Amino acid sequence: MKNKLLMMAGLFLLACGTKKAADAGDATKLVQVESQITEVKDVDAPASIDNIKRRGNYLLMDVTFAGSCPEDSLGVYGSPVLTKSMPPQRTVYVSRIRSGHSCNEFITKRIRVDLRPLAYKQEPGSEIILNINGVQEPVKYVYE
Repeated sequence: MKNKLLMMAGLFLLACGTKKAADAGDATKLVQVESQITEVKDVDAPASIDNIKRRGNYLLMDVTFAGSCPEDSLGVYGSPVLTKSMPPQRTVYVSRIRSGHSCNEFITKRIRVDLRPLAYKQEPGSEIILNINGVQEPVKYVYE
């Protein structure tokens, strides 16, 4: 009886370890993306953006582009024009930077965006509303 219990406990622990290993393999790699203020002239087709979470001075999100290559990278660009509201608002674009290859895949990347360059003022407590192209709800950002 004792041996059966030990064997069942061992199998249970092995099964749990296998599940964790399988889940770790499915995790999407986090890609660091720098943001910048610039005039945006050519914006690529809008991305599908999901799972947005702000963590301090960073924004985490899943970005999917159609017709992409795995080598394509992403850029985050904020308009230099601010609204005259309080807090001010800035339009932000997530754009694909093509690698030069011709691909037709749906590529999803989990990105971490440094929001500090998009701040109204780069000082603690400075607030701004970021209107991200392709996202319905604006993101309130307070510089930390």
